Amino acid sequence: MEYESSENFIRHPLIKPKKLEARLYQQFISARAVEENTLVVLPTGLGKTSIAAMVMAHRLQKFPHGKAMILAPTRPLAIQHHRFFSEVLNIEEDQIVLITGAVPPDKRVDLWTSGRVFSATPQTVENDILTGRLDLSDFVLLVFDEAHRAVGDYSYTLIARHYADKAKNPRILGLTASPGSSKEKILEIINNLHIKHVEVRSRRSPDVRRYVAELKIDWVRAPLPEDYKSILDELRSFYKDLLDKLKERGIIELGRRDYVRLKDLLRLRTETITRMEDRFAAVIVAALIKLHYFMDLLETQGPEPAKRYLEKVVKRRRRAASDRLLLEDRRVLKAWKWLASLPKGSVHPKLKELASIIDKEGIKHGKKAIIFVNYRKTAETVLEYLTEKTGVSASLFIGQSRREELKGMSQEEQKRILQDFSSGKYDLLVATSVGEEGLDIPEVDLVVFYDAVPSVIRHIQRRGRTGRGRPGKVVVLVSGKKEESFYWSTVVKERKIMKALREVSSEVKERERHPTLDKFSAEEQEKPSAERKVPEVIVRVDVRELGGEVVRRLASFNDVKISVSRLEVGDYIISDEIAIERKTVDDLASSLVDGRIFDQMKKLKATYKRPILLIEGETPYRASKRGVNPRSLMGLVASLVTGGLPVLWAKNPEESAELIRLMAIREQTDKRVIPEIKHPPAIDERAVLERVLTGIPGVGVVIARNLLSAFGTLRRVFSASEEELQSVEGVGPQIAKRIVEFATREYGEE
Repeated sequence: MEYESSENFIRHPLIKPKKLEARLYQQFISARAVEENTLVVLPTGLGKTSIAAMVMAHRLQKFPHGKAMILAPTRPLAIQHHRFFSEVLNIEEDQIVLITGAVPPDKRVDLWTSGRVFSATPQTVENDILTGRLDLSDFVLLVFDEAHRAVGDYSYTLIARHYADKAKNPRILGLTASPGSSKEKILEIINNLHIKHVEVRSRRSPDVRRYVAELKIDWVRAPLPEDYKSILDELRSFYKDLLDKLKERGIIELGRRDYVRLKDLLRLRTETITRMEDRFAAVIVAALIKLHYFMDLLETQGPEPAKRYLEKVVKRRRRAASDRLLLEDRRVLKAWKWLASLPKGSVHPKLKELASIIDKEGIKHGKKAIIFVNYRKTAETVLEYLTEKTGVSASLFIGQSRREELKGMSQEEQKRILQDFSSGKYDLLVATSVGEEGLDIPEVDLVVFYDAVPSVIRHIQRRGRTGRGRPGKVVVLVSGKKEESFYWSTVVKERKIMKALREVSSEVKERERHPTLDKFSAEEQEKPSAERKVPEVIVRVDVRELGGEVVRRLASFNDVKISVSRLEVGDYIISDEIAIERKTVDDLASSLVDGRIFDQMKKLKATYKRPILLIEGETPYRASKRGVNPRSLMGLVASLVTGGLPVLWAKNPEESAELIRLMAIREQTDKRVIPEIKHPPAIDERAVLERVLTGIPGVGVVIARNLLSAFGTLRRVFSASEEELQSVEGVGPQIAKRIVEFATREYGEE
């Protein structure tokens, strides 16, 4: 890799003079990254984006007609990258392009063609790949920022898979401060991004140490008062009682600690709703989730947030069974009375400790700080308290969406606040998670974790806001057993990550040194598409299916081309005769409840010669989230099949995609046909009007026709009095009364 260092800056034809500092570790990592797909694990503030710029410059010089792109998970971060590459790369400004969902699709087509360097959001790129607006074959580098997101069905996974398959000269660079909390998670990222080499540095690495300042980490205990602890102990005993009820029903198995995490409860909720054999178990799980949240607020946020939450439950007009289960317990009622008895303005002990820390660290006297909190309402409370008690100049820094009755900040507001913070207008930011990942927040002297977080990735990102160019300090506030366990958990996890990274790095090297039989057999698949002779079939997909795992899976097949349109009938069209309507078991139940399944299938059969209903789910006949009885679903399927509609089953999206692909191959390869989008026959408006009236109990088709013949329009029918309705043949007092009640009933009434 031909770089020169001049006056401690990188010299390269595609990098502007005196824009990139020459750091040896960055140059070494970049030299490896241009040779093979590389994952770079580097602490925040040590120039991951500079490495990306160096690799990009090399690849674009080597392939003069190639293109490059950096992907970032949020629009503000994509904007930040666009600004950085515009300042650093010696490329025409109009060829460095920002692509986000804010850019109209038609304009994006032109930009993908005319640009050379792109900063983009992954969801937009994924959509443009699936809709055929973006061809990645000429891209010589894809950079995945915050690469730890490349797991599960996140857009990074599909983009990397598509790129590795389609590009003529592919190269992938992944960037992250922390790839995950386990070896399995790291391996998933490596496999999903097709990584062949891993570069890891920590603050202690010999070639990095000279570029980082001293970082001191303290944790400060803000102990809860005795009355607090007493109430929490009572609530925990109720929590355990509810867990015991689930254990008695065989829903869970409790270990030594008798503790179930929130994510386990959320998974249980899905499972109990899915099974629905034991409705009371579902109620218990819902109550446990609410109790968990209430206890968390009380222990980590203070009495006011906990009181507000319980007030909402108490004042609900229609209480769920789980609400009643909570409010009927003496321990919850005792907590409610205790909260109501507290003096107005009672605060969590952490707030007083926080004010003391801000004063002691001299934040008002030229130093800067960020306080990270988990809840927006708490952020507001912290800001008000510190402003009043310490006189510090501070601002909120929160995300865009509206949550917790607190309006979010627009990107322009976020940008202005960061500029004001950088210029010295504010000494302190009170930030939610939006301040953790990626954004160019100025370096600070102090970072405070108002809430400990169990996520090691978030812990590392928060900590990385200080101790870069000048000494920094991190303070973690803990007030109870839960926060203390979170803190020590992240410490242990971080040690495990470094060990796992060393192991994974060795495994990846070994894997590349000794290719497996699977790799040899897959060589033909891994060749660029230009070298392969794979017949492509076209699957036309309804735009509403975009983002789903079935479409992602279809797009991953080398022999399938996706064409996206808004389909009037069906979800997938594979020939001029076959259209497929896909429904999960819960979708099927919902469409049975509202009756739309019959209209959909009627349209499908009227439009395509060979319509198919594809039902997806592990257990086809089970109680759904809508509470539909399995027998009703059996009856529906029996009715559709005996009515001449073929029904196929798939366990999951992967099976659905495979079935659709195989049917498309049989139709298009053997018969040489192209899927044709057809439009349903013209609607019989008379039948639609009749259907509205026949939805009223007691009103059959004959009576509906008589009413419409007598009054002419639906409006006149529904405006008529009971006496006027009874003048129509077949309409007696009871039916007339039902029609009037139907016409005047408020939506939502039962």
